[in-house]
Amino acid sequence: MRILLTCLLLCALVVSDSEGSHELHPVSSASNCDCLNGGTCVTYKYFSNIHRCNCPKKFQGEHCEIDTTKTCFEGNGHSYRGKADTDIIGRPCLAWNSATVLLKEYHALRPDALQLGLGKHNYCR
Repeated sequence: MRILLTCLLLCALVVSDSEGSHELHPVSSASNCDCLNGGTCVTYKYFSNIHRCNCPKKFQGEHCEIDTTKTCFEGNGHSYRGKADTDIIGRPCLAWNSATVLLKEYHALRPDALQLGLGKHNYCR
């Protein structure tokens, strides 16, 4: 919610033109709606209150926080931002926004969740 409010306050609204299309268009370059890794904030012409990140090719996620090229952990894995989602014996990990994980110290609703790579996914972090 906080990220959405920040995005709504910081992103410029795109004025629709007479063509009537619903294409995505970049919003003000001064703000990027918390997009990471070179992502750009976009909005629909006729739905100007809906913003999302348009991610570069090797990134995905709500804020372009997932590096799809990362396949290996380095060191203790602290900086890993790839898509591995199973433990060492192959069991799927819990999503960072699941009810069980929300009771723990690290979860998707922390104020610094985006910086930690936590979100609506179960990728290893």
